[in-house]
Amino acid sequence: MEWVISVLLETFTVRELGRGLLIALVLSPAKSLFPALLSHRKSVKSTLSTEVISAGGYVLLYLFARSWLALVCHAVPEPYLDEFFHIPQAQKYCEGRYLDWDDKITTPPGFV
Repeated sequence: MEWVISVLLETFTVRELGRGLLIALVLSPAKSLFPALLSHRKSVKSTLSTEVISAGGYVLLYLFARSWLALVCHAVPEPYLDEFFHIPQAQKYCEGRYLDWDDKITTPPGFV
């Protein structure tokens, strides 16, 4: 349990928070906020609160996903392949030969 707290504390850095804010700025509809501010409408306050909530959602989603990735990478530091017959297919995939597919493998490739 201590390693979970340690990994989470390493994940929640100013740098990661900055990345989350940048993603929120790009994805959220905050661009519509600036014309409202310039026109001095009365609805600026409600628009601002909506934009902050929307951006906050993106930041929280980013931080959750980043934390999950950090925990998984800490728990499983080495690549893992559960079935030996997937190795040739994985090698083809890593070489960029995405259209070469072994018909015996029924699961689709995981695009990461």
